[in-house]
Amino acid sequence: MRKTLLACLLATASASANADWNAGLSYLNLSDSEEGLDISLGGIVGHVSYDYVVSDQLTIMPELRLGVGITDDTVRVFYTDVKIDLDMFTALSVRAQYELTDQFYVFANPSYAYAKIGYTIEEYSESDSDGDWEFGIGGGMGYQVSESTSLELRYESYSGTDVLSLGVSVGF
Repeated sequence: MRKTLLACLLATASASANADWNAGLSYLNLSDSEEGLDISLGGIVGHVSYDYVVSDQLTIMPELRLGVGITDDTVRVFYTDVKIDLDMFTALSVRAQYELTDQFYVFANPSYAYAKIGYTIEEYSESDSDGDWEFGIGGGMGYQVSESTSLELRYESYSGTDVLSLGVSVGF
């Protein structure tokens, strides 16, 4: 019994010591043009992912991103100003990353994301929010600043909504 417990502890310790976890922070811009309305919202998004190395150049990374809005937009609808903001952003992705050089890489990722958008009509003291899950596709590139830190630029599209983000990722 003790040997089995010791073997399990050693296996867990060695697996976590070799873990290729990543975490980071990005600025996100969500934009949509629908029915003559142009909306642009900003947010801060944190992510966590795990590297599954397939080969020297290819890595598969399941990823979870969570974020909140930091900038809002105002649109005019029927002569009334409507304030629109990003309440929450969540995305589940599987990213395929290809190393072009030791410092540059590109990636593609299908995602399943949820965005909760709020609106306020101050003239009528009315506000509400609505959210929706959608599938999207995206891609981007990164530059490895050091062995554990990289800068990334990502573009994604969800049913006509464009999401552009710029951020930093740290491996540990």
